[in-house]
Amino acid sequence: MTNQPRRAPTVVDSGGHSPALSLSMSVQTTRPDEDTCAFPDCDAAFSVPNAVRGSYCSQDCADRHDGRRLLRHLRQDHRVCSSCFRLKKDVEVPSEIFEQEHFDRTGSGWTRDDDGRVTLEFYGQDTAREAVVGIQHHTEHASMGPHGLECECGAVDHDSESDLLRSREAWHWWLAVTTRLHRAEGQRDDAVDPVTLADVYWATDDLELAAGRALS
Repeated sequence: MTNQPRRAPTVVDSGGHSPALSLSMSVQTTRPDEDTCAFPDCDAAFSVPNAVRGSYCSQDCADRHDGRRLLRHLRQDHRVCSSCFRLKKDVEVPSEIFEQEHFDRTGSGWTRDDDGRVTLEFYGQDTAREAVVGIQHHTEHASMGPHGLECECGAVDHDSESDLLRSREAWHWWLAVTTRLHRAEGQRDDAVDPVTLADVYWATDDLELAAGRALS
């Protein structure tokens, strides 16, 4: 009898599939020396040694991401117009007279106790002092209208922004001024160059790119 070479047994999983077949179906989207861009709107793969600031495929994407963060930060400030970036409202620190007239009184408010039952809680001036941040009033760039506080540019809704309203205003100047205010308040450590902001925007019509590139 001639001895035939023995073949290795074929291993299959519970579904009858060969693991080799399963492995061949797993395809890497990027090579080990590649990564995907950190800008949310870009899915480009780039070579890691050529990365911009370690995470971006290009300087444009890095600038757009910076610009998006800046615009979101400014628009989250209820004092700022989301369209033209003017300061619509200001918050004044309570004066000593205001504190004497209001904080020395005992107040009350509805709350819930540990068992979830609604109860009336009385509090003194210390609680009032902690709760009151300041006195809010509108600036010369806004006025009360039929829709509430309306910006000088025509915007009436703080949660939405309008390219049309912005195009009629010196918005690049106000964006720089408001960013400077946030820096003075300790909210940011950068600034916006209004000339660069305007030049890039007029050349590209890309607000996020212009805002990010103007940061310094």
